[in-house]
Amino acid sequence: MALAERETVSFRHHLWPFLELFGLAGLVIAQPILEVLGKAPDFFLFRHAGRTDILALVLALVLIPALGMWTVELLSGLAVERLRRLVHLIMVAALLAVLALEIGKRLTPLRGAKLLVAVALGGLFSGLLYRSYPGFRLWLRYLSPAPIVFALVFLLISPVSQLVVPRGGGGAVGAGAPGVYIAARTPVVMVLFDEFPSTSLLDSKGKIDARLYPNFAALAGRSTWYRNATTVSGYTTWAVPAMLSRRYPAKIMPASAAEYPNNLFTLLGGSYDVENYEVVTQLCPAKTCKGSPPTAPAATGLKAVLHDSVRIWKRIVWPVDVDEDPTGAWLHPTEAKGRRLAPKPGSDPVSPVLQEIASGNEPRYFRDFVASVERSDRPTFYFLHLLLPHKPWHRLPSGLTYPERERGDGQNGNGWTTEPWPPQLARQRHLMQTVEADRVIGQIVRRLKEQGMYDKTLLVVTADHGMSFIPNVPRRVTANEHNADQVLWVPLFIKQPGQDAGRVTDQNWEHVDLVPTIADILGIPVPWALDGVSQAGAEGRARTEKWFYSRPGQRTIFPGPANQARALNGITDRMLRPDHGYLGWFQTGRFADLVGKHPSQIGIDPASGGTAQVDDLADYGRVDPASGSVPAEVTGQLNLAGDAPAQPAVAVAVNGVIGGISETFREQRIRGTSQPQGPADKFAAITPDTLFRKGANRLELFLVDTSSGHNRLRPLTIRL
Repeated sequence: MALAERETVSFRHHLWPFLELFGLAGLVIAQPILEVLGKAPDFFLFRHAGRTDILALVLALVLIPALGMWTVELLSGLAVERLRRLVHLIMVAALLAVLALEIGKRLTPLRGAKLLVAVALGGLFSGLLYRSYPGFRLWLRYLSPAPIVFALVFLLISPVSQLVVPRGGGGAVGAGAPGVYIAARTPVVMVLFDEFPSTSLLDSKGKIDARLYPNFAALAGRSTWYRNATTVSGYTTWAVPAMLSRRYPAKIMPASAAEYPNNLFTLLGGSYDVENYEVVTQLCPAKTCKGSPPTAPAATGLKAVLHDSVRIWKRIVWPVDVDEDPTGAWLHPTEAKGRRLAPKPGSDPVSPVLQEIASGNEPRYFRDFVASVERSDRPTFYFLHLLLPHKPWHRLPSGLTYPERERGDGQNGNGWTTEPWPPQLARQRHLMQTVEADRVIGQIVRRLKEQGMYDKTLLVVTADHGMSFIPNVPRRVTANEHNADQVLWVPLFIKQPGQDAGRVTDQNWEHVDLVPTIADILGIPVPWALDGVSQAGAEGRARTEKWFYSRPGQRTIFPGPANQARALNGITDRMLRPDHGYLGWFQTGRFADLVGKHPSQIGIDPASGGTAQVDDLADYGRVDPASGSVPAEVTGQLNLAGDAPAQPAVAVAVNGVIGGISETFREQRIRGTSQPQGPADKFAAITPDTLFRKGANRLELFLVDTSSGHNRLRPLTIRL
């Protein structure tokens, strides 16, 4: 055989295995990651990942796994050719097994060990099929162009494509261009909370519950409380641009200045300094906010998105259901301590407010925002977006945190399971975390007063959207007749300069009204078309209905007055017991009276209730409250005794005191549905941090049995 022919045969001999690995790895690794990330341009905005980073990520996902496996295969072939073929067979079988796992999670109810067994058998069968049938190997080679198709769809068609090839719209004021001249010297402070329904602040009389949220109650007493304020979208990257650009969501676009060149930052940026602390969006142009610090975690750019992509893929191939929304990959890091600003000249290093914040668990960028609020001869627009009380819920009312357990969150994508207890527990945890939102409002107001700025400042406090806690109903992105009152209605307080008396109005506010209202208060024109109207005076829009966009361009209309009445039917004293002090946060559900009592006060039955396995049981043997965190969420699985009641509950006692009660529930296991399966043998409860002590803590579980007509506690043996 001629040398050229031998080289051609050798090339094909090694090329075909590479193409097989390239196609399979693209289908198993690149495609699911790009599918998830393609729906979340906000993920890249948050990580400050630009066009080059996105292109590099796609190249890495498509090429590196296949190249890595191919290199291992070639190296093994240097010793023995037969070994190379064996290594290739193992790699192909492993990739096909992972593909079977991904398909199995989508199409079958199998999870856990059962799914792994099925996957192992599938991988073994696929390996035998590959070895025995040339047609199967030929099919894998035909599959090799697929990763290129996945990459092109991601880069050219998905919502992320607009970050790669920006398609900015025209307008009167371009991105980064100066806005109108503003003669007023009024400082503007805007605080934007996240995932915050109005009803979370209210008691059953429709009043802000000052027992739980004193700073919001005080703010309402000194500002205009727009009780009929609603968001126009349940998704942050659509809701915030609509709010700051004054237009209803028309099409899916990244929340960046290139796509929304006319917004509140560009309006004020010509005459105001801007201290911008955006988290999810990047609406402030670089020229306007060039002096603003980054609010993302220290990990940004390509390295960060690669790391998070690996985390997402691990969630996809985990044999149980775990939410692979990339939001989960970056919400936790926002709580980490980020980059601290160097003190500004003239700033007060002994500010009591800053000292209080520095000693707490708040994100560092919040401390930096508060520190940036200073007296100045030039007016400043201070903007802060805080991911509070947004999940993950891991804050207690005291300010301490707790590790979040996976079990029992009851979430199914954007919906809830049909089981009633998980969303009820989630709402209890949400209300506890809302205390942190209340705390930061108090700190911001105190800082304004500390700097002598409060009276002359225009202060706006609101949220991007709400959230519902109703079994078998969407949480927020999609609104319907069941959840509209919780998804649409959000807190809104506007304190005008010089205002010291509270005012309540039921004007029909929609968040597209924000820009015209602020412009009206400051006495400036808005040089572009507006969908919203000014609500600064007694006049507003005539219609009473509410407009909402579950997707840009798809408007849903909801009745206003009826849903507002439901929104004002608050939850605090219907779910909790605010009159009972701190313990009242944990007294919820049908056995709330048991919380705070010693088990002996109720009566311990000698009959066993069964056994229990507690998640992360070792955490209770090494508690240190001084660290700022305690294992307050207690979750696990039961093996109930044969004579257990039909609807049992579990009492959780910490160091001899009952701290929480959990209803038992089934765990959701079927992807894409809200139907749980299996026995009602799961439990989850929140317990007070005040019951924990340093070192080892005694954890006891009891089955609450009412079959005799009164409450009895049947001990549950905790399995190690």
